[in-house]
Amino acid sequence: TELVNAYFYLVGWKNPALTSLSLIIFVTLCLRFNAEYFGSLPLASIIIYMLYRASKRKKGYRDQLQIKEKDARLKDLKCATVQYRNHRPAGTLKVNIVRGKNLSPHLGIPGSLVCTATWDPTKFANEKTKKDIHDYDKS
Repeated sequence: TELVNAYFYLVGWKNPALTSLSLIIFVTLCLRFNAEYFGSLPLASIIIYMLYRASKRKKGYRDQLQIKEKDARLKDLKCATVQYRNHRPAGTLKVNIVRGKNLSPHLGIPGSLVCTATWDPTKFANEKTKKDIHDYDKS
């Protein structure tokens, strides 16, 4: 209703200067802009936006954002670290499970199965090795 009231105020000649200006702008747009080109406005606006983003990328704006994001991520990681008494070796363990029981579809997608594999490094270790592992890894 506010939009309708604003429209009626604009075209109702209650403010002659505003209505005259809107009339002049409307007539100028109708005479200068052909209605058959109206369908090209979305494509033209996308192209203009892409050119704008390309100019910002060329000036290095994206690189600055990536550097800021990287610095923020490193700052968060430094706050989340645990102080270790000994060096904690890091590595990647890749596990491939080819068959099993009670596998569930991942996100309901057929053929995409999920299973959980747990690894306990202290299961077959002696007490000294268990103590060393717990000194390395506090989790």
